[in-house]
Amino acid sequence: MWSLLLWTLLLVAGLGGLAGWLAWFWVTRPVRQLTALVATDSQDSIHAIKALAGANSGGEPGE
Repeated sequence: MWSLLLWTLLLVAGLGGLAGWLAWFWVTRPVRQLTALVATDSQDSIHAIKALAGANSGGEPGE
């Protein structure tokens, strides 16, 4: 009985940790891309944000 409970808790904790890590990676990826773009190109942040937004969107908002 306790063995089944322990394995179930470990499985839930492992899957929850994996889901949390994937969510963290998905949320922080744009921030890391923007940081890398600003660090490598000597341009101000608003131009870097516009460049990153244009690269990801594929076009103008009205299209």
